[in-house]
Amino acid sequence: MVDVVVLVVAALWFVSTLAGIRRVAVLPDLAAATDAARTERVVAIVPARDEAARIEGTLQRLRSQRHLDVRVVAVDDRSTDETAEILERISADDDYVSVIHVTDLPDGWLGKNHACHVAAESVGDGADWLLFADADAWMSRDAVARALQHADATEADHVCLVPGLTETRAGGRGIVLTMCLGFFAQAAWVNADRKRAYLGVGAFNLVRASAYRDAGGHDALRGEVLDDLRLGKALRNAGFRTRACFGADAVECEWITTIRSFFVLTEKNYFAALDFSVVRLVLIVGLTVAAWTLATIGPLLSGWQGWCAFAGLWGHAIPSAMTARRYGWSAGYGLLVPIVLPIVTAGMVWSAVQTLRRGGVRWRGTTYPRA
Repeated sequence: MVDVVVLVVAALWFVSTLAGIRRVAVLPDLAAATDAARTERVVAIVPARDEAARIEGTLQRLRSQRHLDVRVVAVDDRSTDETAEILERISADDDYVSVIHVTDLPDGWLGKNHACHVAAESVGDGADWLLFADADAWMSRDAVARALQHADATEADHVCLVPGLTETRAGGRGIVLTMCLGFFAQAAWVNADRKRAYLGVGAFNLVRASAYRDAGGHDALRGEVLDDLRLGKALRNAGFRTRACFGADAVECEWITTIRSFFVLTEKNYFAALDFSVVRLVLIVGLTVAAWTLATIGPLLSGWQGWCAFAGLWGHAIPSAMTARRYGWSAGYGLLVPIVLPIVTAGMVWSAVQTLRRGGVRWRGTTYPRA
């Protein structure tokens, strides 16, 4: 009986490995831009709360885009650092940058969602495309033109880019590569127009303005913790097309740098991604831990079946090494993935424990009740 169970686990790991290899291979790189000028009216919406360290660089890069002029609406969302002053200084010198100051958060809204909503409302019909970008997202000078070019080529209403990452250490890279296994699956399904697939990326969500309005905008996302991802879902439900590309050379941001930062940054997200369901949490964590444990000690439990399970688990180093190379990292970081997988699972448990303990989600200094 043990041999059969271990063999089933081996099969699951091998199937997962092969699927991971295919998903990394089919995720397209964002193509280089042509030299043709773009005529679209693009407005970049940048919500910012205590982002003094990088916000100026973000806006400078948006305003220096080639092939088109990008107007920027930056939202100071109750910042307590120098963010507001920096935004005011930039807008005073650039007519294409406007600033909105949010001092109070209305009931029923999460801060970032409200900031995006207020900014989009201020734009009205003055844009063909809206780019929702995180305040720490630094873009190449042709990032927006290249994304618009991809939208043209694929007849997409929404283009999201997998960003590059800054200053990521070894442990953080292992975590990132592990999470990419699942994220790239979503990207592959979206690009294949799978019926239930959707995607969104906070660093770079470029959406056709008319599609955004028809999908309900951020007014329909008031209480969504994963607002970037759920925007993709709203667009899909409204019948619009999303396309995803690997864009590490087009946009970069600060994300997971160490294992410690992983627990901090995903605390608000992981349990929310499970719709705050304890049942789902127990099933996913239980099955993952069981499969990882049986694969790790498989050679001690059974014969060739155990070694197959062990090989299947470590096979995940292959798609992870492929991903590492796309990030410009050593392929050897792929070997960390089978090791840090339990840590990623622990992050899911940590997120649930903290959310249940607080009775809600803690995000940028504000606690939002689960309701």
